[in-house]
Amino acid sequence: MGNERLDRHWRERGLAAYSTEALLGTLRHYGATVDEEQLRRVSSEEQVWALENRWTREWKGTGPFKELPRAAARELWKRLGLPEAPPPAELEKPAVPEAPFLGPLAKAPLDEKLVLAREAAAQPDFDVDLAFELSMHLAEVLEEAGRFAELEGVLDAWKEHAPEVHDAEPWVLAWRVALALRLPGKDVGAALATLAERAPRDSILQARAEWCLYRGLVKQTHPALLRAWEETSHESLLPAALEQRGTRAILTALDAALLEEPELPPERLREKLAPFEELRPNSRWIHEALTRRTGREPWRGTREGLAGMRRGERRQEQWALMMAFEWELLTRWGWPRGRTQLIHPELGWLLPEGPLKGVPRRGQEARSTNLLLPARDTLEEWASEGSERRYLHPHVHAATALALRPWGGFLHGLGLMEDAELAGWNDLLRQVLARLPEWLADDADDPALADEVREGLSSTPA
Repeated sequence: MGNERLDRHWRERGLAAYSTEALLGTLRHYGATVDEEQLRRVSSEEQVWALENRWTREWKGTGPFKELPRAAARELWKRLGLPEAPPPAELEKPAVPEAPFLGPLAKAPLDEKLVLAREAAAQPDFDVDLAFELSMHLAEVLEEAGRFAELEGVLDAWKEHAPEVHDAEPWVLAWRVALALRLPGKDVGAALATLAERAPRDSILQARAEWCLYRGLVKQTHPALLRAWEETSHESLLPAALEQRGTRAILTALDAALLEEPELPPERLREKLAPFEELRPNSRWIHEALTRRTGREPWRGTREGLAGMRRGERRQEQWALMMAFEWELLTRWGWPRGRTQLIHPELGWLLPEGPLKGVPRRGQEARSTNLLLPARDTLEEWASEGSERRYLHPHVHAATALALRPWGGFLHGLGLMEDAELAGWNDLLRQVLARLPEWLADDADDPALADEVREGLSSTPA
């Protein structure tokens, strides 16, 4: 299967305009692990509404992709020649019969909701589907009421009375991590390790790990990401997901090693990176990661040199610059170790891969700015309302947004941008990122993140 996916206009164009590979690729991208053979095998036994329900429970998409599971299930059911779909009346049935307490709980005052939610674990039909729905609903209403900490008591009741359900639903364990991050005195590392043990492949593990790294909790994050990497079948991941997970795990291993041993030598780093042999971190990468990210060797290239490189060489040089930039974020901007790595690979994905626009002719000065700054349309799409990447990785999105203005200053300090170019870049960021904090408030489970980004977008070096 290729890497085709639906675009943001699928509702206007209709699913008939897209290939089956694009449909399946999009489903997998947002958390539904299914291929054509699996779809035939499962759907020959289940009704289409059960398939919709399962995909909806797994779904991580938002914005224009939020409602895709139902439409995709019907379209694939029709395309793959499966038994006739049930009539519309049956499509409205939930895959799992509604438990008797769900109706009263939805309408109940908040305090009564909490009582009913605790009692839910004693019901004979309490399962992972209901645990997922209840935990999501309670987290939302408790957050709105400023009482998020009370979710812990409900989860404790589930752990006591239905431990097999509590431990099997990734989102229940993910809320445990959120509680540990938000409440004083909790063991964040233990909560994250449990999530990694039970759901090493789930994208919510990556999102919670990124939240921890954003807060500088490298030591707590490293064991969980290492375990998830070792227990995940990498062949099942799309290339972009493999790159992101591999990058995160390997840089967390490096950050943990540097916190233990600031003068870490290359041979010790190679030992630390042994679990990631599949990614083939070569000698150059190890050298760049160790020396650039620690400030041992500053970047010393030129605009002319960048402009004269081949595409692959330029790409490597962009990554070397980003690693050197991490040292700037650590020392000048006061970022904790762990947060700086969140710009990888996101910032690299934003940078142009193609040749320099307006290749310098004879007698003209070579310029590298177009190679080192995201194009305006790329940046606008990335920062737009309903961005699926922001929903899936809010702390990566926040860290990258906060790094964009320092990135311009970093390039300017290296002589890669002129004064007027830097001023234009900062003006562009003010326009494009103006509403980003507002959208982060909707997409992140971290209530402090939006205000931090709002303040950080106008901050100056420490």
